[in-house]
Amino acid sequence: RMHTPCRFTLARSMGPGTRLCSELFEVAGQLFRLEAYPCGVSPDSSKYLSLYLTTPGSAQPSHLLYELAILDKVC
Repeated sequence: RMHTPCRFTLARSMGPGTRLCSELFEVAGQLFRLEAYPCGVSPDSSKYLSLYLTTPGSAQPSHLLYELAILDKVC
């Protein structure tokens, strides 16, 4: 599954804690969402991109094996 975040540059300019979210997607019956913080989740991590794979609405998320990749593409 590929997710291309929109407004990435704008989100970076808004500073730490600004979140971009993918649409919900399903894998093996489980719903997921990719959350990206282009300027980190806090001032301490503002030099880094923070990525989280979340399971919205799940009381007990399963153990998962997943891989995230960042592709730098100039449009």
